[in-house]
Amino acid sequence: MDLAQYWELNLTSVIWLNKRFLDVFGASREEVVVLNGPTINKQTQLVIVNITSLCGVEPFKTHMMYCAGKAAREMHHRVIAAEQAASDKVRVLQYSPGPMDTEMQKRIRESPLVDPELRKQFADMKAQGTLISPAQSSERGVTLAISEEFETGAHVDYYDLTTSSRGTK
Repeated sequence: MDLAQYWELNLTSVIWLNKRFLDVFGASREEVVVLNGPTINKQTQLVIVNITSLCGVEPFKTHMMYCAGKAAREMHHRVIAAEQAASDKVRVLQYSPGPMDTEMQKRIRESPLVDPELRKQFADMKAQGTLISPAQSSERGVTLAISEEFETGAHVDYYDLTTSSRGTK
């Protein structure tokens, strides 16, 4: 995948989709500018979920494009959260599903182009059975989104959640 395709898929399309979504369901530009404090009768209706990664906040060697894309998406969603906070029509959950046992994870473990330390770390996780199943992580993320027990715009990692606590609101 070339650079332009990468940004189109991982950032531009997300920005475009969120803009269209917010045009219909979010606070208008006028509301964002005028509402500078809490409003009466707030009622959250919708949650935008950004599937993010630790790579959006920490550098991972040999993952420059992936890290840059995740970081850009994190900031985009933080801005949405800040703008929508006064009206509370839309909240933003930035969910990092953790290291999952996926095809992407397999490619990272097997590629000679990936940082050797990172390859070893993920290979060890696979061997020890500590990679997270996509179903388990998805269940935790969906449960959190539905509960609304999270700070809008905040990065919430799979490992931040336990079965008894879901995050902070």
